[in-house]
Amino acid sequence: MFLKIFRHEFKKLFSVTFILFGAQLLLGLFVGVSVRIMTEMESALNVFIASSLSGVMMFSVLAMGVVCAAISILIVYRFYRSISSDEAYLTFSLPATTKEQLGARFLVMYLYNLISYVVLILAIGICVLTAVPFPQISEMLSSVMEDLRELFLQLDVSAVLYSVEGIFALLVFSLLSVSETMFAVILAHVAAKKHKAGATVGMLIALGYAEGILFEIVTLPVTLALAVSGRYTLQVSYFLTMILAIAFLVVCSVVSYRLIDRKLNLD
Repeated sequence: MFLKIFRHEFKKLFSVTFILFGAQLLLGLFVGVSVRIMTEMESALNVFIASSLSGVMMFSVLAMGVVCAAISILIVYRFYRSISSDEAYLTFSLPATTKEQLGARFLVMYLYNLISYVVLILAIGICVLTAVPFPQISEMLSSVMEDLRELFLQLDVSAVLYSVEGIFALLVFSLLSVSETMFAVILAHVAAKKHKAGATVGMLIALGYAEGILFEIVTLPVTLALAVSGRYTLQVSYFLTMILAIAFLVVCSVVSYRLIDRKLNLD
């Protein structure tokens, strides 16, 4: 049942997000072509064309941001529909456990978030490749490869450790982002009797503020105390942040499971 729910949710988002992903890549191409034409135009004979291309470029950059936001909203909205809309009656009637229900939807949200980041990177890459002449791109790639080779030769234990810590932090915060989003939607559904959409938006905003305040309340006193004693290091901040992030991840996941399991009786 887990795979069936996963396939169903993935397909529900695919048709719309596929169009948005394509739009993201196309906008990256527009920006790159606009920059390329503007840089290769001679003198000021084509002021009108230059100003028009400048407008297209600015619009495309703004549109890329709007598309990114739209993709994120669609991912959240899809989970909201399966939990808080009329579709929830079908959702909760499926012969699936709470773990299967939440696990499949969590994986779908996480994968689509990951795909959106990859598409954004590809759009930026297309923009750069079309904006810069090929000889310059070749020189840039050669320079980057040389820098990477030198960096690899100079790697030591500390550099590897920092890289692993950075990758681990990205993983934790990406999981936390999805987990707290699901938690906000579920909490709003359980707490609000009416206007669940508005309650969901409010809960997402409130949860973000609460998380930021709690991070400051916990980390700031410890950081100041260590700074005064002369024992403060970046590693201390990293470990404090990771401990808090993992704690939030566990709390959001466990409470979300309990709310669905007890309030909606899926099992």
